[in-house]
Amino acid sequence: MQKAEPAPATATRTGAWSVTVLLALFMLLNYADKAVIGFSAQDILKDLGISAQQFGVIQSAFFWLFFAGAILLGALSGKIGLRWLLGGLMVVWVATMLPLVGTVSFTVLMLCRLVLGFAEGPAFALANQAVQSRFPAEKRALPAGIVSAGASLGPVVMAPILTWVIVKWSWHAASRASPAGPGSSWNAPISMPAPSLATRQTPATYPSTSTVGSTSPFTRVTCLRYAGGMTRPRSTYARSVLSHMGRRRGGAATSSAGVVPSSTS
Repeated sequence: MQKAEPAPATATRTGAWSVTVLLALFMLLNYADKAVIGFSAQDILKDLGISAQQFGVIQSAFFWLFFAGAILLGALSGKIGLRWLLGGLMVVWVATMLPLVGTVSFTVLMLCRLVLGFAEGPAFALANQAVQSRFPAEKRALPAGIVSAGASLGPVVMAPILTWVIVKWSWHAASRASPAGPGSSWNAPISMPAPSLATRQTPATYPSTSTVGSTSPFTRVTCLRYAGGMTRPRSTYARSVLSHMGRRRGGAATSSAGVVPSSTS
C-alpha cells in the first residue's frame, strides 16, 4: 500500500490567511464590475443614443447565463485547480471590461455583460470552497465570514469611488477603475506557482485505517456497498479497508482449517 504523504503544516497560517484576503478582494471586485453599468446609466443612454428599454436589455443580459456559469464552471472545480479557475475568471472579468474603456456599441456592450454574467456565476461558491479547503472544519467560520464581508464591502467601498470617477471623468474611466485595472494586479499573486489554493484533501484529513475491524458507520457502509456489488471502492481509504479485511478473512480461514499462517520476515 502506498505510503501517505505528510500533511503540510507551514502553509496553514500565513498562506491560508493570505488566500482569505485575496478572496475577499476577489468578491469586492466582483461587485464593482457589476455595478459600474448601473451607476453610468444616464451617461450610457446619452453616449449610445439608446432608449431606457434597450438599457434594460443590457442590464438583464448579465443574468441570462449567470445560472449556466454557476453550474458548468462550478463543476470544473473538481477537475481544474481552484487557483487557475479563479485566476481564469478574473481574466474573463477584465476582458469584458476592457472594451468599455473606449467607444462601444449597443451590441458589444450587451455581449460583454452576457459573458461577464456567465463568468461571475460561480464566483461566490468557488471562493467559499477555496477558503474552506485551507482551514479545518472548526476554524472555517471566520475566514468564510471575511470572504462574505468582501462581497458586502463592495457597495460600501466601490460605490462612492465609481460614482466619483464617473462624475469627475466619465463612465469609460470608471470601467478602467473597476476590475480592468485592479483585476490585473489581483491575478499577479493568485497565479504564482504556490499551493495557496490547493483543494485536494491532505492525508491527515482522511479517516485512520486503525478503524478497520471496528463498527464505525463508514467502514460498515463501504464494505456492505462493495459486498453487494453496488459500487466499486474509488477512494484509497476504501481500497485499503477492503484489502486489510481480505487479509484478515484469509488468515481466519487458514486458522480454522488447523493451519497456522507462516510469518514472513
